Amino acid sequence: QDSTWVSIHENGLHVFNAQGGKRIPTVQSGGHQIRALFEDSTGRVWTSGGSGIAVFEGETPTLYGPAHGVPDGTVVCFEQADDGAIWFSNLEGVFHFERHRAVELRSPEGGSLAGVTALKSAGQGTLWMGTLDRGLLRSYP
Repeated sequence: QDSTWVSIHENGLHVFNAQGGKRIPTVQSGGHQIRALFEDSTGRVWTSGGSGIAVFEGETPTLYGPAHGVPDGTVVCFEQADDGAIWFSNLEGVFHFERHRAVELRSPEGGSLAGVTALKSAGQGTLWMGTLDRGLLRSYP
C-alpha cells in the first residue's frame, strides 16, 4: 500500500494513503520534532524527533533508544550503505546499527565525528560526511 510520510514542524509525524491520513503518536515516532525521515531499500521508514529512533514496517514502529546505544539528541540524517547497514548522525557523532544496536564511528584519533549533517554511501564501505565546520569527510572500510 503506497503511503506518504510527512513531518510537520512542531506537530509530529503524519502518514497519508488512499484511505486518508493520520497523525502518528509522539511516543511511536521518536519525538515530536521530526528532523530526519528516511525510507530504506526494504520500505522501512526511519524517523527521529529528539527521543530516539522509530523504524516503521508498514505503520508498526520499533523504537530504539539509549538501551540500544542510540544517544540522546535529534538525529539529523540517515543513510543506507550498499551492504544494507543503516547509518545516522546527530550533532555529536556518526553511528550505524549492528544487530539492533547503535555503534559509533570514530575518527582515526579515537574522537567522535561531531557536526555531521549529511551522509552519503559511495559503495565498497566508503561513507561521505558533510559537516558544519570541517567540510567534507570520507571514511574507508
